[in-house]
Parts: sequence; structure tokens; C-alpha cells
Amino acid sequence: SLVMIRSLTIHVPEDYNIRAKTYVNLFERFYEELERRGYKVWTKRISLPVLNEDVDSRCKIIKDLWDVFGRYLVAGLMIDLENKRSLDAGSVIRCMRELNTLYSSLLIPEKDHEDHLMFLESFYREDHPDIFTRFAGVIGSWVLTPYFPSSPSIVDEAGISIALRYVDLMKKSFETEEEFDVMIRWIKSLDNDLSEISERLGVRYVGIDLSLSPWMEESVAELVERLSGSEIHEPGSASSIHILNKMIQRIKYESNVRTTGFNEVMLPLEEDNILKKRAYERKISLTTLLRLTPYCIAGLDMTVVSRRRFDIKRIVKDLVSTYEIKRRPLGFRVIPVNREAGDKISLGRFGESTVVEV
Repeated sequence: SLVMIRSLTIHVPEDYNIRAKTYVNLFERFYEELERRGYKVWTKRISLPVLNEDVDSRCKIIKDLWDVFGRYLVAGLMIDLENKRSLDAGSVIRCMRELNTLYSSLLIPEKDHEDHLMFLESFYREDHPDIFTRFAGVIGSWVLTPYFPSSPSIVDEAGISIALRYVDLMKKSFETEEEFDVMIRWIKSLDNDLSEISERLGVRYVGIDLSLSPWMEESVAELVERLSGSEIHEPGSASSIHILNKMIQRIKYESNVRTTGFNEVMLPLEEDNILKKRAYERKISLTTLLRLTPYCIAGLDMTVVSRRRFDIKRIVKDLVSTYEIKRRPLGFRVIPVNREAGDKISLGRFGESTVVEV
């Protein structure tokens, strides 16, 4: 199939700990309705409210609910230091180590982020590659998105959001106007089905995040390279990414579907075969990707980097500057490891990964 639902996500409100089973049953019924209508759902996810309590209390609540939540990916530790002045990175790591489908994210404001930088320095101090794949920083403000790790539940009633795997459809839509129309029709009918199911079940439909994101051979970088006629680390890429972002906006306006989230190009290095190949060929550094962040939401994403000269403070300062120019939230996911650039490490479900240099 050219297209599937990348993630079906339920965002639950503050009463999730007493109504967990109710929400999960509702969610499963939503999922069954989608499957019945012929959609293929790749992952099912639950997004919890931003932390108001300390990490250990939240972790205990999630553990107590694990027989209900354990089959899903759970964005359970969305951290905003405004609510919590002191926060121990160790307790986040401990909780994520115990629950291997738990995701976490830190909101980093534009100003006054010294505490956030201290938290990140401590969080990234030791090698926890698997945990680092499940943690993101988000700069600017929370975004209601199905995309993990940074998927807060900023809702007052349960709501459903959707992300897509539609790189192949997007590739075809550049070939002819008819193919573009096919893509628009598919997205419209999905939106229509989502509205119907949500009305039938009495659960809010939040929207689709139209972000274009890869999964291995469904490569976004390949499309970027095809549009520019050069490789991703070479001049031409920024303008190709910009073209793709404008295409996403065009889809949004022409289909007139309900949208939520980022709605931009995503380039998670270890989830895209062409990016993996360029890393393997030693053509990409962390800096290459950092330079692309003004043009795409998650430019610095899923990047395994050597600790040699790795400095999270400098990276975040550059990203905050990007945010100040762009005025749209952006996320990052980095995986610092105590290895040399060019080394290979196994990254679980993401396969073999190449360590890049700063």
C-alpha cells in the first residue's frame, strides 16, 4: 500500500488515571472502525497531560495503569519546568528504563532556559541510546500532535489525532496533476471517515498532522534529493525542503481537512534510508542537519552523534535562534554516544546506525 496511518493517537485529559479503561475502550473502538473501513494503522499511541506533579508520582500512576496502557506507545512525561522548578533527570531516565514504550519531552522556552540546559546536560551525561530515541526537546510552545516524543495532551476532553505515512503518494503527486488529485481525494475521504467515526463514538476528532515523515525505504531525503538534483548535504536541499513544505500547505488548503500539529517536513536521520546511507558515507554531520532546521520542523532528529565536541547547550542556543526567526515551534532528538564518528551501533528497531560527528 502506498499509504497508511502512521499513528492513531488519543490525547486524554486530567482524569485519565480514573478513566483509563473508558478511554482505552473508546480508542480501540475508533481503531476497529478505521480498520473496518480499510485503513491500515501502523502504531497506536496515548498522549497524557503535561506534568503537574513530580516525575516519580507520575511514573507510579503510569506503572499502576500499565496493564491498560502497556500495549501502546505512551507520551507520559511531558515536562514543563514552569510547573516544576526542580527536576531530576535521573528520575526521568529511571522511569523510561523501566517502561520501554514510554516517551518524554521537555518544553524549552525562548528566554530563561538556564534550568532547562542544566537538565539536558544531566540527562545526556551517560549513554542511554534507547532512551534518547524516546526523548525530544521542543522549543517555543507545546504543539498538539500525534508525533512522538513531543506529544502533549493539551485538551480538556479526549481527542483523536492522526499522522500519516504518505511519502510514496507525495512522490507520485509530483509526477502529474492527476496524481496530486488522487492524493487530495484520499486525504479528504480519510478526514471524512474520521469525522463520522468521531461523531458516532462521541469522541473529539482533533485533526491530521500532514507532516511528511519517512520510514526507511519510504525516504523523504530521497524526494528532497530528487527535487534538488543534488545530495542532502549539498546546496539545493534547503530550497527542496521549502518546496515540500509549500506542497504540504497546498494540500492543507486544497483538501480543507482538519489539521493539527506541525504540518512540515521531517528528517529523522535513523528512520530514513537515504539519510542513513549519507551518514554511512560520512557525508552528514550534526551541523549539516542543524543548518537545515530553519526549513523543516525536525531537522535535527534521531541523530546518533559522537560525544567528541558534543555540547547540548550550544546546539539548543542555535535552535532557539532558529525559533526566533521562524516563530514556529521546533523539536530535536539527539543520541550522543561515547564512540567515534563512523562507528556503527545497533539502535533496536531502527537497525544499524552510524555515529556522525558534530
